[in-house]
Amino acid sequence: MLPPASLNRLLRWLLLALLFPLICLNGWLSFKVVQFFQPLVTSLMLAALLAFLLNTPVYFLQKQGLRRPWAAAIVAAIAIVTLGSLGVTLVPALSDDVREVAQLVPAVARFGASAASSVENLAQHNRLPGGLESGGGRTERSPAAGNRVVCG
Repeated sequence: MLPPASLNRLLRWLLLALLFPLICLNGWLSFKVVQFFQPLVTSLMLAALLAFLLNTPVYFLQKQGLRRPWAAAIVAAIAIVTLGSLGVTLVPALSDDVREVAQLVPAVARFGASAASSVENLAQHNRLPGGLESGGGRTERSPAAGNRVVCG
């Protein structure tokens, strides 16, 4: 039988040893739950933001004498028409811009490759250590030489 002091110390170490994995497991499980419900939470937050933003015009129309259901219907109709017209006008222009950028990506990649090749040739011509293809120089540590860059 263990004396009470050593038993108490053993229980404390056992508690600490089990506490860390439990905290990690709870954190991982919380992350997975939030990740699972992310689309729902995002939709609810977007709905709450829209309700907050559209409540001000509804309140204004109520102050002008309209009943709340009619004011809400008018504001909702205006919001739907506005968002629809923005979608109709902006989506085609945006898709054209995205298509143009997608067509320019290969040319930009070729330009980047030629610029990297020019830098590599310049480094070789001037006998600079390292290079783009070799991953640059590496640092060699030795007690006698200190830190120095070695061409590799």
